[in-house]
Amino acid sequence: PRASKRPCAARAFFGRRERAPAQRQGPGGMVAFASIVYAQVRYLCANLSKKNYKSIVAELHHLLALYGDDAAGFLLRTLLDEVEVPADAKAPREKDALKVQLFGAELARLLATGTHASFICATLEGSAAAAGGMTEEWVGRVCRLARLSLGQQLLVGVALAQLSTTAPKAEGVAFLRARVAELLACAERPLPIAEHEAHGLLAHAAAEEAAASAVVAPAGAPTNTQRAASEQRRALLSALAMRFPLGACPAALLPLLHCSPSAEYDLLPHLASDLSQPDDSEPALAEVLADLGPAA
Repeated sequence: PRASKRPCAARAFFGRRERAPAQRQGPGGMVAFASIVYAQVRYLCANLSKKNYKSIVAELHHLLALYGDDAAGFLLRTLLDEVEVPADAKAPREKDALKVQLFGAELARLLATGTHASFICATLEGSAAAAGGMTEEWVGRVCRLARLSLGQQLLVGVALAQLSTTAPKAEGVAFLRARVAELLACAERPLPIAEHEAHGLLAHAAAEEAAASAVVAPAGAPTNTQRAASEQRRALLSALAMRFPLGACPAALLPLLHCSPSAEYDLLPHLASDLSQPDDSEPALAEVLADLGPAA
């Protein structure tokens, strides 16, 4: 019998299903899709209330898990743009209380990861531009608004001090130096700084010291600003060495804190001795394979 030229219904159906996504591809489609996600984030922030706070936060976290850093940056920018940053230490407006609470919680959560400095800076730069420009005083007001701890403020300062734009970077450096001075003058013991906060601060101090030594000519004397920054770095290293002593220092901080050329502690022999002495408490590979059994 002669084959029919009419395609079967299933082939026609699946053919349409395969061609449909191609019509939505392209930059315009991606922009439209991102706009939908951003509109949903803005809608959830606008409808935040005491009754639905937990459910909206859960939905926002679901969106952030699906769409990543771009959505997280847009959430921070939306929250910061929709609240009024007080000019002094007074409490935020009552209608902004929940948004301020969410902004502080999200900013603290992202700072704890240590991997979101770029879009945190982009958020602050964008909001500062709309408010008339970034200044050290404005960054301090935002940190007070978010109720960030001193260690968290140090991380914000480290991020801003690494900006490529000259004017915001200068304000970030000034903000960071003011927070470091506040840390050194703090009477609380131990110092109120966590391990990941100290790591970011020490890494920046090491990079800053290397850059300063490269700028100063061998025959030239350092300026007063460079001399003050160097003295502050030495005081910071001394204070953090007391906060994280050698016997209880986390491994991530050892190379930055206790392994300088002038330090008595040398990390390499310590690591070599650890590697040369196997730990009997750890199971051997053969024991692990025996416990797992044959492959299915």
